[in-house]
Amino acid sequence: VIQMKLEQIASLLLNAMETEEQYVGSAEPRISLDLQDIFFRMTFDVTSFVALGCEIDSIGTYGAEGGQHPFAEAFGQMQEAILQRFGDPFYKVKRVLQIGSRERRITVLSRTLADHAASII
Repeated sequence: VIQMKLEQIASLLLNAMETEEQYVGSAEPRISLDLQDIFFRMTFDVTSFVALGCEIDSIGTYGAEGGQHPFAEAFGQMQEAILQRFGDPFYKVKRVLQIGSRERRITVLSRTLADHAASII
């Protein structure tokens, strides 16, 4: 799986480099790749394959209209929301009472993640 994901990333980078060569010296917009997003997708694909036994192929959809897989999107947003909790000494109270948009968002994201995991298992 890791080898296949690395090949997909190499293909993305080669395609971007070939496209970039076409634009050298022209005023047309250049290609940009978000390497952090690409590596997040690779990590997510490998982890979901190892932990859940399913292949999501979010690298294959990089740059597509649909964006990321809903599970990957919820996972990324959940990471951000949980990191924001570290600066809030009252997050446990807020979590129990569902005070604040962050805690309500975490509840919705938790349901999304649980539903997707349940559909796989």
